[in-house]
Amino acid sequence: MRDQRRNRRLGAGFGRYDVPLTGTALKTGPTMRYHEPVHKALKAADDLTALIQADFDLTRGGCAWWHGYGLDIDAVTGIMDYLYGLVSGVRENLRIGAIHLYDLRQCRFSDDRWTIEQFKNGAGRSRSLVRGDQEARREARIDAHTAGVLRAAGSALDNLAGIVVAVGGFDTELVKADLGKLLPLTDGPDYPGPDVRGQLKLQKRKVLDPTDKQGVLLRAVRSSLQHAGPEGWLDWTRWSRNDRVHRGARITVNYIHKDKIARPLPRQPDYPEAHAYRTARDPHKLFLEEDALDTLAGIVDSLNSAIVGSFLACEALWTYRRDHPDQIVQPAGQWSNKPPRDVAFNGYQPGSATLPKDSVALVSPETGARFQASRLLDGQSPTR
Repeated sequence: MRDQRRNRRLGAGFGRYDVPLTGTALKTGPTMRYHEPVHKALKAADDLTALIQADFDLTRGGCAWWHGYGLDIDAVTGIMDYLYGLVSGVRENLRIGAIHLYDLRQCRFSDDRWTIEQFKNGAGRSRSLVRGDQEARREARIDAHTAGVLRAAGSALDNLAGIVVAVGGFDTELVKADLGKLLPLTDGPDYPGPDVRGQLKLQKRKVLDPTDKQGVLLRAVRSSLQHAGPEGWLDWTRWSRNDRVHRGARITVNYIHKDKIARPLPRQPDYPEAHAYRTARDPHKLFLEEDALDTLAGIVDSLNSAIVGSFLACEALWTYRRDHPDQIVQPAGQWSNKPPRDVAFNGYQPGSATLPKDSVALVSPETGARFQASRLLDGQSPTR
């Protein structure tokens, strides 16, 4: 076992776990395009984007069929633009997660070969694994790519929850919506349960009716999330993302067996590391029994499946609402018109990047339509 933050070996104290390895811990490098694992979810995001774009009101702003809800123009344009941005955020995070996974495979292939060679030459002595600058930079990239996959997955899931809130017309502030708004994902027809109903301000009798459109959306998204991977994948992903973002660094463990290396990830990332070591008598309880590459590839695959299923449900409800705009009202509570706070920070070299006089902005047709629907091209605030 190796502490990634030092060139210390823990083998002397704990022993080295030589275990039979399954799967493909040592890869020979990727042969497909980096975004191939998420191409179905990217296509689903493109389809949902096109559906939303088709309802842009380029004259009045916002969504063409929201103007009868009594919303002010700030809310009509703000909610629509933020929804568009959330779908773009899912697409961006899918690509980020996929490129991190792609580059991680390459780094791991090189680093695993180097580590095995050092063990062969040094007969496993700890000083044989002291890294030079090139190896240290590669190790840092491995850490960054591992964290990158988990962070991108967590962000995509939060973006997805925001999309569900906007498309479903749920009465909660959209900018603050995250996956927690949909949790817990209880089984059976009684979802959404009391916690979710409280957060989304839903009436139990109405939303649990099997024909209620908002309830149908929530249950479809729940099923897509639950069935996208093995039991517990969603909680483990959320906990691992939070661990990487908010918690202290953990010890990295290597399982070395002949010419293969596995670097398993923590089994319980929501528990402090010292607590896990003190309470687990069996080392197999501390870590997943698979290489991190297999875990992270599975997370990306589960994310791909979950988004495809969830976006299909969102498309169905969006189309229904467009055809029956009186059935679900877009609530004003989704948007806050509070003015932005004053920001004192002006950067580290203020004035070093400014627009020249008479500059022209070149944007894609899609971005131009978004600006029009957001009322950004009329040279004034949407409220004037």
